[in-house]
Amino acid sequence: MIERLTRNGVIDRGLLYDSPFTDLTPDGPDSVFDDEDVDRFLARLRTLNQTAEVSDASTDVG
Repeated sequence: MIERLTRNGVIDRGLLYDSPFTDLTPDGPDSVFDDEDVDRFLARLRTLNQTAEVSDASTDVG
């Protein structure tokens, strides 16, 4: 996830329910965390995505 955020600046929350995030648990974060924690995480991810800014420096990462 950090690698995707570093590369793209945002992450589609739907990706959390696809490989590689579902390789160990078929339901992604829902299988690992309780509903409240998942909801809180997705809300923070939504905020991060909404406030992300594109920078030329991001092309220099990895």
